[in-house]
Amino acid sequence: MERVFPEQAQVQDLQSLVHRSVQLQQLADDCRQHVSVEGFSLNFRVIVVEVCVQDCSPAARAASLFDMGYKYADVKPPAEVLAALDEFECEVG
Repeated sequence: MERVFPEQAQVQDLQSLVHRSVQLQQLADDCRQHVSVEGFSLNFRVIVVEVCVQDCSPAARAASLFDMGYKYADVKPPAEVLAALDEFECEVG
């Protein structure tokens, strides 16, 4: 499996997400797809942090991200997820 490693700035963003109690899970390809579909079908807004997705090849990874982003989830880099959380907290708080 060829891995995609996050850049240093993305690693810091991922650490910030963990500190904010965002669950980052490593799931197999089938499970990742099923979790996205199930969350979407239950009316959750599913967000996939793109650098957390790995697959057996770069082409398979790109296809998986495209499929999830097109059908069930918002596929975002960590910085955009943090910005969205900040905006949400301002609206709620």
